[in-house]
Amino acid sequence: MPLEIVLAFFTAFVTSLIPAFHPNNISFLFSNFNSRELSLAVLYSSQAFFTMIISTLFFIPDSSTTIMPLPAQRLVLKNKTMLAILLIAFTTILTSLICLLIHNLIIDFYKGYTNYFNQALLLFFVIIFTTYAILAENNKLIALIYFLLCGYLGILAFNHLSNPFITIFSALFGVTAIISSSNTNHNQISFSFTRKDTEKALALIFRNLNVILIAILLSTVAEVLPTISSDAQLAFLALPFLKNDYSCIILLSAISASHLFTTVISNYSVSLKRTGFSASIESITGYDNLVIIIFTIFLSLIASVITIFILLKKINEIKSYVMNNLRAFYLILIVISNYVINSYTGIVFLFLFSILGFIPYYNNIKRFLGMGSIALNYIITTSQRLL
Repeated sequence: MPLEIVLAFFTAFVTSLIPAFHPNNISFLFSNFNSRELSLAVLYSSQAFFTMIISTLFFIPDSSTTIMPLPAQRLVLKNKTMLAILLIAFTTILTSLICLLIHNLIIDFYKGYTNYFNQALLLFFVIIFTTYAILAENNKLIALIYFLLCGYLGILAFNHLSNPFITIFSALFGVTAIISSSNTNHNQISFSFTRKDTEKALALIFRNLNVILIAILLSTVAEVLPTISSDAQLAFLALPFLKNDYSCIILLSAISASHLFTTVISNYSVSLKRTGFSASIESITGYDNLVIIIFTIFLSLIASVITIFILLKKINEIKSYVMNNLRAFYLILIVISNYVINSYTGIVFLFLFSILGFIPYYNNIKRFLGMGSIALNYIITTSQRLL
């Protein structure tokens, strides 16, 4: 068991060095582990934190497709790199601690939500959010066309693939990001921090404690809203109301951390599986098992924070090696995983979704509009059931 967990932790670090490479692409490799649930908890939680740090601070941001790099990169350009790192690290730990302390309240929410939410209301929320996301784009026509194209291909995928999610997400967010990603060289940036940086980071976090609580609330509610569950989608709802980059970084870090907890708690409470992480560990039975998993997530995030500070000065060097030598390996791994799970048909859909995945890069729209691949199918099938 310890070896399996160490392997999961190491895998999380290495895969985080490639932009947008999601654990969903390789979670099947851990399916036969004796400690499968714990290994997957380590993989998903550690990779989430490593990605926040590495993608945020060591890769060129793309304003049309990403959210977190924008405020963090602005701090980097102002020579406040360590402050950004400390904000992400401290927010992650505090958010995780709060989720641990209130996990029973979250359980009660999920067990009671069926009394207040029904299919019609959920459908209404999805339609409203989808409309808002499209209208918020500057290029609304392209955003609508992209959403509909992803939706149409998504409907076909759900009808022809045994596991459409891995193909859809690995193509739209994995293949395209690996091929188009570029990296920056931050050798000139100082990664040493002072007591003043630490004090300022802590002060900013406690000043924005309400932002952390809002992030936890968004993560909790998102689990009952079909097709709305990614960190970028959740942040999209709150970012317009924040006043500065510090609050934005805190919000995004808190959403990323809390979402790890809420997705497994909803799995245990009412068997909801809205994320790849929750689906990969199947059904959580027994309160003791839930506690073990969420405590594993907490410890994994702490270990990830410590690892980042130990390796910080070496990450740029390691990242450059991975980007230069392992891109092809990751692409091959994505293709193999799709073939194993969805056969040759999965490869065809992987190719088609990958082509669609490049549209946001060249048309200045957000990548999470690719949620149309799931949302449109949900809207149509749910409407048919209700009518």
